[in-house]
Amino acid sequence: MTSEPTGVAVTVSVKGCPAPGPPRDREHLLTRAVRQATEVDHPVHVVLFPGGFLRHDGFLCGLSFDERKHELNCASFAQALQDVASDLASMCEGARLVVGVDTAPKGEFGDQLCVAWGPAGVEAIGRKVFPVEGPEADNFPVDPRDFGERHRVLNLPLGRRALLCSCYDGFGIHDPDRFARLVKRIGANGEDSRSWRTGPLLKSAVRDWEALCKSADMALVAIHQFHARANSTMWQRHGIATASAGLNGGAVFAAAHFEKKLPSSGSQPLASRGVSRSHLVMGRGRKKESATPILEHSGGDLRLLWFDLS
Repeated sequence: MTSEPTGVAVTVSVKGCPAPGPPRDREHLLTRAVRQATEVDHPVHVVLFPGGFLRHDGFLCGLSFDERKHELNCASFAQALQDVASDLASMCEGARLVVGVDTAPKGEFGDQLCVAWGPAGVEAIGRKVFPVEGPEADNFPVDPRDFGERHRVLNLPLGRRALLCSCYDGFGIHDPDRFARLVKRIGANGEDSRSWRTGPLLKSAVRDWEALCKSADMALVAIHQFHARANSTMWQRHGIATASAGLNGGAVFAAAHFEKKLPSSGSQPLASRGVSRSHLVMGRGRKKESATPILEHSGGDLRLLWFDLS
């Protein structure tokens, strides 16, 4: 006989693209998704949305956590998210809402954030520290303080501690030295990361990241988008499963936008747990090592997966 979960995590993947601006329809979509997520008998501890689900005008690199928190709590969508987060927490004490937020117009390089909301507003922020190779890495400024920022670890019910990852940060969990080599710009002024001033700073930041990962027992990853021809299997094998192995088997859950079509039922869960550290040395031979949801619902522009946190 299977025991009832003591808590569940819900991932919400969305058909379409990251938000081009701050439209009201995203707030309605979020409210509808959380309502569906909580229409189960299991206690929902966290609901996760994709990267870039919301967009905010501003630039937060170089600001302290408290300054970023104030900025996001004053955003046009803040009250709507706080209201939803309050409803969620009223159903299960300590439950939190986690949403990907980008800044700057779509196609330009601002901030990429994974943000947790509670009844009082923003509680935790994970600003991206591992950019994607190519134009993003060439232009995206990384704040060295974010590697060790303790406010990017979210406290959840039953003592769980979740590392908030904005998209490619999920890859950085298992091999930060490798992925830190992609950082080209560091600090609010975007100084070359190879300079004599910032080179040692980046190395020290990576050590801070490693310590922060050790303080967490799970990770939440807000992935931006899989294009029409993109295969999320690569992410599952080399990003999510390896992140679980890097967290000594800790659970890793992700949500994403799928540009043209949501995954079919039973496929591409974008979740792993209990992955052995031997997975880290398998290279191209790595398997997907997927976690199986206990519930699944797909309808229209949303796909919700419920995962046991027990």
